[in-house]
Amino acid sequence: MVERDWIGATDQAAGLRRLFGRRNARVIAFVASTAAGERSALLSTTATALAGAGRRVVVVDELGGDSGLVGAFGLKPQADLFDVLTGQRAIGEAVMMAGSNLRLASAVRAARELESGEVGLRQQLDAVLRTLCENADFVLIDASLRRSRLSQLTLAAPDMVLALNADSEAIKRAYALLKRSVRERGRDGYHLAVRHPGGERAARGVFDTIQAVARQHLDLGLGYLGHVSAARGALAEAFASHLPPLPGTCAIDPQVPLPAAFSALREPFQSVV
Repeated sequence: MVERDWIGATDQAAGLRRLFGRRNARVIAFVASTAAGERSALLSTTATALAGAGRRVVVVDELGGDSGLVGAFGLKPQADLFDVLTGQRAIGEAVMMAGSNLRLASAVRAARELESGEVGLRQQLDAVLRTLCENADFVLIDASLRRSRLSQLTLAAPDMVLALNADSEAIKRAYALLKRSVRERGRDGYHLAVRHPGGERAARGVFDTIQAVARQHLDLGLGYLGHVSAARGALAEAFASHLPPLPGTCAIDPQVPLPAAFSALREPFQSVV
């Protein structure tokens, strides 16, 4: 039996994804049924490999602390994206260089405040995300879960990657996370990456099992990103070979201007490109 969405969930998810509509960048949220540190390590390797291949990468860190990407790269944020949303800082102050083609931004407070329903930030969020996307090939979100819910930033991402280890408890957590995510963001853009000591064939078997259950009970199709291996540059290779191409051109709609308060966002941001 297929489990139906909560009322209004599909409309909410569609509205959120319009925040990222017609962008230059591929926007991907990373969630995991494994420990946050393991996912962050995977994301770090992926981002570094993409940057090393000449792709412009922005990583948005919702976790912070020892588990987050900002700390893993030895950086200390001077501002959070929330400070940009509220007009206290320019976006160039919140984006940090971590290497050639690789920039990081802390969104710990932004994820928390948006999840709690901070009023009046939707238009500002659109402006900030638009600016990040205009200056990147990939925007990778290291997603947090608060009270078992995804952040508004994560829900806005057209693609969601779920990374899991191939043990029974991780698989159960992965299914539970998929179930919650379908309710909150709809059924599009889900991709699984599996880490299995038995290699590609064993990892594919785990994916096929989860896919069958997800189709039967959630009416959900999943994309397969393959067996995760740090030696292969984590998911960088999988993104190139398995993710479907972005449709058409990705130009920003000129009929949707940036708010006046953000008209100067691009100039400070260009200084860290």
